[in-house]
Amino acid sequence: MKTDKWRFFKRLKRFNYRYFRMKLYDRNILKNLESHRGESRILTVLVTTPEEVEKHMQAFREIISPYYDDYIRTVSSEVMAMSLELAIFMLALCEITRPKKVVDFGSGFSSFCLRFWIKNYSPETEVYSVDDASDWLVKTREFLHRNNLSDDHVLTWEEFTRGSHGKFDLVLYDFGTFPVRKESLNTVVDYASQPSVLILDDMHQADYALYVKDTLTRRNLECLSARNYTLGKFSRYAYLSLQ
Repeated sequence: MKTDKWRFFKRLKRFNYRYFRMKLYDRNILKNLESHRGESRILTVLVTTPEEVEKHMQAFREIISPYYDDYIRTVSSEVMAMSLELAIFMLALCEITRPKKVVDFGSGFSSFCLRFWIKNYSPETEVYSVDDASDWLVKTREFLHRNNLSDDHVLTWEEFTRGSHGKFDLVLYDFGTFPVRKESLNTVVDYASQPSVLILDDMHQADYALYVKDTLTRRNLECLSARNYTLGKFSRYAYLSLQ
């Protein structure tokens, strides 16, 4: 009897504030409301329109899709790679904000996209690609070479943080495990200039998403859902912090 009571109270412990907060975060009705609020705020801050965003996304979808198909066939699985939706939204943001210095923390197809955009649309923009896995950087370089793109400033996290690279106008944060991302989040935020666009992927994962939102709130930064633009086939989507 005592054992049964102990088990009951042990199970009950998981039903704490954190548990219910994650359950609430996963409610679709709340995600939809947050998505609409986020979209409205994103358009206001970036001084753009739904039509302009859609125009850029549709154009880049047609341009980038063949490269994406090649990437998920020969380099990485679609589950591991950034979604096509996030890729074309990131490129649309590049067209709208015209950043002069960009970085993707989490090399791969994002590295290709940023360098493709720079080569064809903004040659004066400076780009860095950073990863916590050195073996993954090898794959990134191979894909860049195959597509005649530069592999300058492709660095490990350790190499990058040891250097002095200044701040960036557009930052994509999408590397490592969730514990690694939590640990490095504040450092990554510090690399964003003012103004800047910080893109945080994988916000479908409630525990990580709530950590991100709490961290940005403590730093007096907005955390805006870009789910309407970036929701992919595996239910992944991104948030933006517009400083």
